[in-house]
Amino acid sequence: METTAVMSLEASPVAVMQPAIIPAIEQATAT
Repeated sequence: METTAVMSLEASPVAVMQPAIIPAIEQATAT
């Protein structure tokens, strides 16, 4: 699982970060 996570990060960091960034943006807009 760790190797897959690393490969995903190297393959497309945006795809990995988006799920964590989207809720943060929603919270910032809601506040």
